[in-house]
Amino acid sequence: MLAVFIAGVLYLLARGSSGRFRGSFVRLHRGTRKLYVVSPSDEHFTALDWDALQAFAGYVPLVSTAGYSDRYPLYLIGIDTARTSPQQIFVSCGNLGWRDQGTSARQLWDYLQLFMDEGADALPKPPPVPPRLSRKQTFLRCYRDWATKFRTDLPTAKDWLRKPWLVLGKLIWLVCMVFPDSLAEVIGVDPVIPDTASH
Repeated sequence: MLAVFIAGVLYLLARGSSGRFRGSFVRLHRGTRKLYVVSPSDEHFTALDWDALQAFAGYVPLVSTAGYSDRYPLYLIGIDTARTSPQQIFVSCGNLGWRDQGTSARQLWDYLQLFMDEGADALPKPPPVPPRLSRKQTFLRCYRDWATKFRTDLPTAKDWLRKPWLVLGKLIWLVCMVFPDSLAEVIGVDPVIPDTASH
């Protein structure tokens, strides 16, 4: 009982500082070469020197009843010298970083450095927007991708003992991952409204 009480007190003491910068706005300014952080819960305006920032791909393990996963967000670390006692500030950027071993964090850091060094004109152009699919095409896209991957993976399993396990794993992946993803895409697609103005 004492352990539960102590854990509760530690949680209440730690939760105030851990979420202080949650929902913060981060802005870069090429002219001043500063990274600005404005937090809704902190009244202090934080300005960090861009050239003194340290960047790294963090590691955040996610353990839940559904299983284990991990994320690798980009962390920018700088010293806020404007505070009465200088503090180290950690800024977590919003890259996905899901199971990519830090690849998206490195890509985001390279993108930010290119912007700060050469400006917005030097940034790569975004890929063209793909044509809009119907609801049926959207729903079936994930299944077609899964079937293509299944057909390429099955012949690579040379061992006849391994093939049934591969098929079972692929079917579990179909039910647990592909179906929810395709359903989420269909829900997120707006209905196609025919253009009646040209008639």
